[in-house]
Amino acid sequence: MRQHAQASTVQRLTAALQAASKGDLNTAQVLAQEAAESTLLGDPAASLRDYHAYDVDALPEPRLITTTLHQLNDDLGGGLGAGGTLCMSLIAAPSGVGKSTFVFQQIPHWLLTEKHWVLYASGEMTADYVFGQVTRLHARLSEAQYNLRIPKFQSSLRRGNAQLRQAIEQGRFTALDEDFTPESIRALARIKAQELKKAREAGDAPETARLIVIVDNWDNLFESYDFGKLREDQVFQREMQRFARQASEYGYHHMNLAQTNGEAEDAKGPAEAHQMQGSKKLNAKSSHQITLYRARDAQAVAKALSEAHPPNWVHPQIGVRKARGGGCCGVRRYATDGALGNWHDVPNHSEF
Repeated sequence: MRQHAQASTVQRLTAALQAASKGDLNTAQVLAQEAAESTLLGDPAASLRDYHAYDVDALPEPRLITTTLHQLNDDLGGGLGAGGTLCMSLIAAPSGVGKSTFVFQQIPHWLLTEKHWVLYASGEMTADYVFGQVTRLHARLSEAQYNLRIPKFQSSLRRGNAQLRQAIEQGRFTALDEDFTPESIRALARIKAQELKKAREAGDAPETARLIVIVDNWDNLFESYDFGKLREDQVFQREMQRFARQASEYGYHHMNLAQTNGEAEDAKGPAEAHQMQGSKKLNAKSSHQITLYRARDAQAVAKALSEAHPPNWVHPQIGVRKARGGGCCGVRRYATDGALGNWHDVPNHSEF
């Protein structure tokens, strides 16, 4: 087994040198990184530590970023960190379950309660749509109530909009809806991280304020990417390392949204059974992995709820599949508001 690993490392290094000699530096870099990870850590896909960022003497970043779900915070080990080895999380779910809505629900909490800064990068939604949906959820309005111009609903919408508009004007809430590429996201993240640092130094932001960079979603980030001679998983590995390295260096949290392969409309598999699309590198580089599950077949749910002992799949679930630095991995039952789309804790409910 050891001889096989050594031979594999030699092959990767030889291929890296050959690529470099031909001027293909991107391929050379990826192959050299794979060789280093294989030598230092074994299988990089199973590793919980990124060799270029892990420091055995470094203390973990305090969990300054929490969600609106208390049970989820506990399972995450107290919340999410920023910088260090806790700088990257993954939110995954089948298409249509509500990954974006889940994050939209958290943004007012991050901006207004914890005073963090948010950069939301989307390849599908306009900035106006992102701001509108965050405002809608903050005002606790359904889509119908949000779209209807009824004074009863508009007053709460105006209040919510005024609070979030202030965060936008202060530069604390930014949406990137053009040039959705890894390079442009990292460039804007560096700018916002530096602005936040200056704001903290000037006393205009609390010392606990952190930048949260959200990529919605990872699966669309490479639609127009020129892979050249590299495989998809090699490019994923390289870009994940670059995202993680920068988040660690600049002290912010990077959050990826991605689809799982539980794509059947009546999917009844448990949340922990869904696998992330694309490369395993997406899983390996994340310090925290959260999987959302909500059955989308209303008729199947209604039929199952009529049974004496309804199966677990009829209930919304959130699975914590990985929690670096402490926490509890498993799947728990939650509740969702059908009209708003918000997720809620279910008190006194044990893990499945």
